[in-house]
Parts: sequence; structure tokens; C-alpha cells
Amino acid sequence: MLYDWFIEPILRNGWFNPINTAVYGILLVLGSWLVFRLLTRLEIRIDLRFAVSLLPFIGWACIARVLKDSATAGLINGIFSSPIWVTPGSYLLTFGLALSCLLISLLLQENFGIAYWKTMLILGTVSCLGLVWMVPRFSPIPPLIVLGITGIWSCLWLFSRKLGMSWENVCILSAHSLDASATVTAVVLFGYLEQHVLPRLLMALSPYSFFLLKFFVLLPVLFLLDRWTEPGQLRTFLKIVILILGLAPGLRSLIRLGVGV
Repeated sequence: MLYDWFIEPILRNGWFNPINTAVYGILLVLGSWLVFRLLTRLEIRIDLRFAVSLLPFIGWACIARVLKDSATAGLINGIFSSPIWVTPGSYLLTFGLALSCLLISLLLQENFGIAYWKTMLILGTVSCLGLVWMVPRFSPIPPLIVLGITGIWSCLWLFSRKLGMSWENVCILSAHSLDASATVTAVVLFGYLEQHVLPRLLMALSPYSFFLLKFFVLLPVLFLLDRWTEPGQLRTFLKIVILILGLAPGLRSLIRLGVGV
């Protein structure tokens, strides 16, 4: 049973079923809580600068995952052929890299007065660029289609600013619009298969239902967060987690379409 529900899906390059989805979801909640406790202990202020410093690591994770897809497709060889780059391994590797860079950044801040987030941003960017040159090929047409659809949705969220929506929520919704746009484009135009359980079920009815799933879930969640939590560290951290859950898979799908794997 362990092989069927967990190991075999990893060997299939990250296929999801109800069991591993539930377990990974629980681990995500637990892991997020532990990370929040760690950041609090390290006296990290969770704000816009912290969020920006994480962006290169999201990019690193996405490129690494696409390199794994490329290895599975036979385009490249080497370390990215390993199943460690598939969930949950990819999350653990990215966390390890980000934490190492954070600790180095805090050490430099303490000894030389360099703001930790600047060092972290530089280290993350260098790490990300270190993978870019390994991408085997790239066609801009599919990503441009995705970005065009995402741009339309983002304009809608920007318009909602007039209705009182915060910039934070606009960014989150735009990130998840990228994920939905990339997924729908991949399935409808390029014949890809959805790997996740619930989207796979809904998209069997209509590929465009993924947009509805995103927004019918996200809008109430963001409303409840703003209404039931106080402004501060916890609310900002939770919103960063939600942002990553949209931006990371969306960016991976975007790059994957460009590479054609």
C-alpha cells in the first residue's frame, strides 16, 4: 500500500491520488506552522521585504522541477533524473536551500549590518540563475499565451481595488490566475494531463472549471483571513503561503510549456 499510494506516484514524476494528497496537505499545514515558529524565534519580520526575498527560491524550485520533467522526457541526464526532485522532495530541497541562505544572511546582518533580505535576495537569484543555463530549450509562444490570459484576470483584480480589495489579495489572486491560466492552456491547447486530484476531476467536466475552483475557494479564504485575523505576522505569513501555493505551480507550468515537456 505504501508503494501504491506514495512511492509509485513519485516514480511517475509526481502523480497525485486522494491518499498522498491528504497526507501532503497535513504535512504542509504542520510544516507551515513549524516554519512560522522558526521565523518568530529568529525574530524575522514577516513583511513585503521578506516576501520579495523568497521569490528567487520559488523560481529556483520551479526551474529545478522543470529540469526533472526534462530528464523524465529524456532531454537531459544527470542529477535531475532522481525522484528527489518530485514532491515532497522538491519542497524539502527548496526549504533547505532557503533556510541555509537565510541563516547566512542573518549572520552577515549581525556582523556587518547588511540587511538580511538583501543578502538572501542575492543568494537566491544566483542560485536561480545557476539553473537557468541548464534549461534544454525554450519556446516563448506558449508562455506568452498564458501571460496574456493571466494579464486579463489581473486587470480584473486590479479593478477590484476600487471595491476595497487590498494589494496583498490582488497579488495572491493574480498568482493563482497564473496557475489556472497555465493549467487550462496546457490541457486545452497542448494536451497535457492534470496531476492533482480535485482539479483533475473538475477538468474532466470542463477544463475551464479550474478557474471557478480557484476563485470560489480563494475569495472566501481571503475574506475570512482579513476578517478573523489581526493584521501582523501571522496573517502576512499565511498570505505568503497562499501566494506560493499559486505562484509556484503556475510558474512551473509556464516554464514547462516553454520547454515543451
